[in-house]
Amino acid sequence: MRLPLIIFLLLPGTILAQDIIYGTPTKLRGKVNSAAEELAPILSNDGYLLYFSRAFDPKNIGGETGGLDIWASDQRKDGSWSEPTNKLSTWNNRLSNSIIGSSKDGKIVYLLNAYDHERGISFSKMENGKWGKPEVVPIKGLAVSGFTGFYMNPTFTVLMISMSGKDSYGKEDLYVSVRDSTNNWSKPVNLGPTINSEGFEMSPFLSEDMNRLYFSSDGHGGYGNADIFVAQRLYNNWTVWSQPRNLGSSINSDKFDSYFSIYGDTISFFSSNRESGQADIYSAKVTRKVDSILYRNDELTYLPDKDVAKLAGGSFKNIMAFKGANIELTQEHKNQLTAASKIMTRQQNLYLRLDVKIEPGSRTLEENQKRLLNALRFLKTLGVEGSRVTFGSENDDGADGDSTLITIRFYR
Repeated sequence: MRLPLIIFLLLPGTILAQDIIYGTPTKLRGKVNSAAEELAPILSNDGYLLYFSRAFDPKNIGGETGGLDIWASDQRKDGSWSEPTNKLSTWNNRLSNSIIGSSKDGKIVYLLNAYDHERGISFSKMENGKWGKPEVVPIKGLAVSGFTGFYMNPTFTVLMISMSGKDSYGKEDLYVSVRDSTNNWSKPVNLGPTINSEGFEMSPFLSEDMNRLYFSSDGHGGYGNADIFVAQRLYNNWTVWSQPRNLGSSINSDKFDSYFSIYGDTISFFSSNRESGQADIYSAKVTRKVDSILYRNDELTYLPDKDVAKLAGGSFKNIMAFKGANIELTQEHKNQLTAASKIMTRQQNLYLRLDVKIEPGSRTLEENQKRLLNALRFLKTLGVEGSRVTFGSENDDGADGDSTLITIRFYR
């Protein structure tokens, strides 16, 4: 039985079958931006109401030196935005308030505030044309000090968190909490060292399919003191991600760029102080580019075995065998991958592909995914970026039915 090619994966940094192109950002027309600071834009479900938070405005409930208030503005027919208001139910108080997501039908909003002098989040329901009093969402394990930010997905099943925890790698890390079938939320889990750095990671936003994570960071290099990045979730796992990719100079500036959100892959919003001391809200049109380039064996230029052996300083064994149901790397496997990493260090323009050779009666897809994941994790400990590794599968009718083989190949 041939293993379905769903195990095959393309990582950003190699060749993408699809990519997103961001247009030139423009500051929102109308009354949204002011002499105060505008942050955290979130578009309503119908696309006509923009929620955002404003700081340093004397009209805020807490005054100019109080916390953030939630404001909202309608989009007019000419594309400009109306005079915003912060008279929104009981959402605003003297603490910091922000919209962190909304339900698909637009009848529930999720709020950055527990409204009871506790750290956490709440939700508010639309009932009889009015927004109800916020109700607390209990999340165990949230940081009790420092900066904290959130994004709730529309189905109310995944909460992305930025905070400084006991297991953080830097100043502020990204975490995830997931709601189970009994409506309980898990303890926040760190997204791991691919996403999190020694700097800060903040303002997470998750795509609707829950596979693309947008965030702002000063720890992955870039153009300014905070840039916006995107990473792809791998293996349906919340702690395995592709290398974060900078959205580029069309979005990022030499200043502070953050709070990115995207809708229907057609429009995006974010905050930036590129034109003044205080942040304003910008929008950028988005288009999806579809390439005809897909990974197939005949489209890759593989390095010949003799050249690989030369780079390895002798010989190089390119087959890793896993006996039975074993998924862990043996010392021999680690030696092979160490040799492979040295080759990639010498040849920075080389990429590595790991192919599972599938024979009749092969092991399960899940086992093979774990084998490949273990190999990727070990390569990353050796300094090989995840963006330089791809995976695939092949038939191997002559293989031993009690073993699974993984082939190591290099290509340009």
